[in-house]
Amino acid sequence: PIPHLMSSFLHVVTETCFWESKTHLTEKIFKPIVARQPFILLGCPNNLAYLKRYGFKTFDAWRDESYDTLQHYDRIQAIYKVVNELDKLSINDRRTMYEEMKPVLEHNYNRVLELNEQRR
Repeated sequence: PIPHLMSSFLHVVTETCFWESKTHLTEKIFKPIVARQPFILLGCPNNLAYLKRYGFKTFDAWRDESYDTLQHYDRIQAIYKVVNELDKLSINDRRTMYEEMKPVLEHNYNRVLELNEQRR
């Protein structure tokens, strides 16, 4: 439901492909981007790098995104660690972090609009 979506601080996007060694993104990653929400991408290795090649920004200024280069279970464990660290933050710290992230969130939202316009 939209109210729950909009009230969450973080989206863990579980992409369709995970075990493969290809870069592959679906509409799933664009849901939090359009909602202007921070995300962690649980997909194939190097999918964050792939997303960046399309001009999107990620959240490496606020958390360790080296999980993107790891394989399978190591990637899951690294993402678990990141989520756990974020969970330990106070509500005020999360609010502050979200405010700091707003330029990235807005950039990504606008990038989706730009790519959509290019397709027309």
